[in-house]
Amino acid sequence: MRRPPPAGALAGGAAALLVLGPLWFAGGFALSYDMVFVPHPIWRRDLVGVGSTVARAVPSDLVVAALSTLLPGEIVQRLILAAVLVLAGWGAGRLVPGPRVAQFAAAATYVWTAGVGERLVLGQWAFLVSYAALPWVAAAALRGGPVLVLAMAGAALGSPAGTLLAGLVAVSIAGTRGARAAAAALGATALVSIPWALPSLLRPTGVPADPAGLRLFAPAADTPLGTAWSLLTHGGIWSSSVVPPGRNAWLPMPVLAVLLCVGVAGVWAQRRRPLVRGLVVAAVLGLVLATAALLPGVRSAYQAAVDHVQGAALFRDGQRAAAPWTLLMAVGTGAAVSRLQRRARTRALAVLVAVAPVAALPSLVWGVSGQLHPVSYPPDWAAVREAVRSDPHPGAVVALPWALYRQPVWNSDRVVLDPAPRWLPRDVVVDGDVLVGQQIVRGEDPGATAVGAVVSGNGPLVAGLEHAGIRWVLVERGEPGAEQLTRRLTGAVRIYSGDALELWRVPGPAAGHPAEPPLVPVLAADIAVALSVAVAGVSLFRCARRRNV
Repeated sequence: MRRPPPAGALAGGAAALLVLGPLWFAGGFALSYDMVFVPHPIWRRDLVGVGSTVARAVPSDLVVAALSTLLPGEIVQRLILAAVLVLAGWGAGRLVPGPRVAQFAAAATYVWTAGVGERLVLGQWAFLVSYAALPWVAAAALRGGPVLVLAMAGAALGSPAGTLLAGLVAVSIAGTRGARAAAAALGATALVSIPWALPSLLRPTGVPADPAGLRLFAPAADTPLGTAWSLLTHGGIWSSSVVPPGRNAWLPMPVLAVLLCVGVAGVWAQRRRPLVRGLVVAAVLGLVLATAALLPGVRSAYQAAVDHVQGAALFRDGQRAAAPWTLLMAVGTGAAVSRLQRRARTRALAVLVAVAPVAALPSLVWGVSGQLHPVSYPPDWAAVREAVRSDPHPGAVVALPWALYRQPVWNSDRVVLDPAPRWLPRDVVVDGDVLVGQQIVRGEDPGATAVGAVVSGNGPLVAGLEHAGIRWVLVERGEPGAEQLTRRLTGAVRIYSGDALELWRVPGPAAGHPAEPPLVPVLAADIAVALSVAVAGVSLFRCARRRNV
């Protein structure tokens, strides 16, 4: 007799069908803020963290580039986003030893949240990869050994911040088994963090941090009841533009209050489980980190870390640290539903609690109310790439107008990170500053700062760009200031002109090269980490075979 699929995986699969709905019925890419997928990503030094940019997308962009050599980029995006939701739900459901409805409730509580919707619209899919791995890390921390290394490696395929959050969960849960187990979990975290940590430490210019970032990226209220309530109900993003519709209304507040009480009651009922005790520790520490920029005493200590600890600026977005709390509430909700079904004469009440997260936030349906509908890139992008690829001379590309984000007409006027670095086979210099509201968080790339100084003037651009090592100028039409910048390219040669893009070649020789982390030690360390994870996988496979013999 065939066993039914896991209830958590079913909940995650249902969420993938509903939340990603627009992607299943149209071609193209969902491009939203930081979520930039392209048909054929360029293999570049930044993929392993040794480019001029900070290693924030290591190794997630490398994984996308590798998958895109086997499958079309459109398919890769859909597979990754769907896998995130399915694996997150499946993993959360596995943590609940109860009936299927209880596992479904845990999965729904973990997957169907404002935080997941906000991160999808904000385009932080890499963090959601780590978020999906958290339940698997929690389960593996109870066993330790190779299975924990593999689970942590799965978390590390996402973002650096997500990797450290997974490490927090692993150490907290493993600590219930003793100090040696906690140390082993800490070692696994350090091992899988090497691919992004080493290039950050070896970066010649360091990883500077704008002190304003900690405050501007602090959690904010996305409900009528303030920031604390927003965090406790699995939201609290700093950007109001990505909050799902209806989240800031009063109507869902009673449902959220009931769900919160159910989750807390379930945690209390399961308080003797080592898994729950460890998750409580991780959740409390995570909430402290999430509120670090809001509490004066904690803020000064956290600010000191950002100012003086290399790479600490990678984790300035505090709201992400509330993820262990969401996992704890998912486990508690599942436990509460399990008890409810045992004591009630009917399953109706348990089923009602299981689907309540959807009732509290129905706007996640259909791409967070249409914010993730896919579009196609204009053919200008492929033409520009071929023109740049055919040039034998060295030099970088600068993308103008000078701004990190675009709002192109062909993307339905939705904001998206400039896709040029992923499209073009050269180093692409873009503005590293991030505009948050009306305030600027300064970027970390000194090369971009130098180019920005040239662009911010009023005179001709060519001489300054030559001195900065620029060979090509990409002008993205339709963006504010594009035409004015084109008029300042006197002396450059226009190579391509299309509806969306213009490409200009700077005639003089390119000079200089930005300081970057050394390639050989980073690659050697990456290979060592990959071999260590492979050894853990082989060891686990052999153990499984011996048990089945």
